[in-house]
Order: sequence, then structure tokens, then C-alpha cells
Amino acid sequence: MKRTLIIALSVVALVFGVISYATAAPGDPTDTVTVKASVNSALSLTLDDTEVDMGALEPGVVSDAKTLGMKYSTNWANTQLSAAVTNASADITVNSALSTPKTNLDRGKSIPVDDSITALVNYEVDPGTTRKLGTIVYTLAVK
Repeated sequence: MKRTLIIALSVVALVFGVISYATAAPGDPTDTVTVKASVNSALSLTLDDTEVDMGALEPGVVSDAKTLGMKYSTNWANTQLSAAVTNASADITVNSALSTPKTNLDRGKSIPVDDSITALVNYEVDPGTTRKLGTIVYTLAVK
């Protein structure tokens, strides 16, 4: 019985000692976590169509402008959208408003942009034929 009483008192003393130590800890312990990540590049361009039909053209007369819609996405500053036109022959002139690059584009996802395209054929182009007038390569780039 005496041994049981000593063990019980030892356990009670131990429990009170742990409780008093836990409540007597100085300050409020805190710690900080820094959250970090590498950010992926977002740079994409999607054209609404892959072909523009200029319709019937009068020789020597600049066509009415046709609109080609597109959407770009970017998270880069100083992004630029441009167009490089290649005419099918010396008798044809295709023009794109984006031949003069559009610079400092807004950042975001699926931002719409339109290009205005015109064409001119001279009198050397045979009538009654439907033909490829040229190609336009659009480039979205970081400058």
C-alpha cells in the first residue's frame, strides 16, 4: 500500500510538473512558411480562320478590307503581335494592318484582336480564276 501511495504521488507530481512547464513556456511560439513557385510562360495565338476570301477583285482597285479575328494569351510584358506578308507574285499586293506591329499588348487570356486585310491585283492577272494571292504569317513575340 505504501508503495502504491508513493507511485501515485510520483505520477501526480509528474503530471503537475508537465502541466506547469507547458503553461510556463515563455512567449507565443510562431513560425513562418515562405510559399514560392516558378511561373510558366503563357504565350499563344489562335486565328479564327485559316483562309480569307477577298471575293471578286477589280484590277487596279484596292479591295474592301476583310477582317480576320484572332485571340492571344500572354503573361509577358512588352509582347508584340506582327504580320509578315508574302505575295504570290509581283502582280498582286496583299496588305495587313498588323504589318506595322501592335506593341505593348495587354496581359491576359484569350484577348481578341482583329487584322484588316486588303488586296490589289494589277491588269496582268488573268480574269476568271480563283487563285492564292499570298500568305500572312502572324507572330506573337516578347520584345
